[in-house]
Amino acid sequence: MFLKNGYLKVETEFYHMDEYCINGLERHEHMTSLVHLKLNYYKLVNTTSSTSYFSATCLTPNFHLNFAYSKNETSLEVHVCRQDCQGPRPCIRKCCGLDKVYSIGFSGHGAAGKGCQNPDTEEYFNPVLFSDFVHEALNPGALAPHYIEKYPSSFKYECHENKTSLSVFPKVRDVISEHKGYNMTGLIFRVKEDGKILFREPDGKCSVVDPANVNICVDGIINYGAKPHPHSNDPEELVIFMCSLSPPAVSGF
Repeated sequence: MFLKNGYLKVETEFYHMDEYCINGLERHEHMTSLVHLKLNYYKLVNTTSSTSYFSATCLTPNFHLNFAYSKNETSLEVHVCRQDCQGPRPCIRKCCGLDKVYSIGFSGHGAAGKGCQNPDTEEYFNPVLFSDFVHEALNPGALAPHYIEKYPSSFKYECHENKTSLSVFPKVRDVISEHKGYNMTGLIFRVKEDGKILFREPDGKCSVVDPANVNICVDGIINYGAKPHPHSNDPEELVIFMCSLSPPAVSGF
């Protein structure tokens, strides 16, 4: 599935436009506007449309997909760079799909759904990335993120007692507490330019969590107070889910 921002969804992963290319298409008169946009992008950016050029840019072996928009009408072949999340491209484990953000379910303008919801703006999730806890990453040649959908219910059974908990920034926690009296964890964290999560501990020390090794996901947050809070990619309007409890230590080891 192609999204409006050019990303391609394959199962639970979202590939940026420079992670895939269109190799073949039959009956061009049936192409959608998104496919037209994609073909034009590669004609302008790449000096060749051959798959050999594309394969050379892949860090891992690529695979191809065949899409049929309708039977006997349009067949589309797409070559995709398979990601192992070990290279320079950041892999971000997102709680919802790329076209949705997480809603607390409060709203000052009527009923609001809870969980993964369509944002009330046209802006897709595109978090500010940081080089350290204070400074935003400013590398002009940085590769666009690769996103992996990892909804909390998909990993909670790997957590102790099958429980997950969510944490938000202190400013969001204060709004939620004032509006509903909920006691949520207020935690300061950043998404690093390599996709890892940087936390500031209560004692001021910073620690890093690698989502490749720990069950954790991050997402934008909306509908968390009495007043509308539309999705804006504000670096402090984020939510993270992680396992809420750790198993007890085993003595003798």
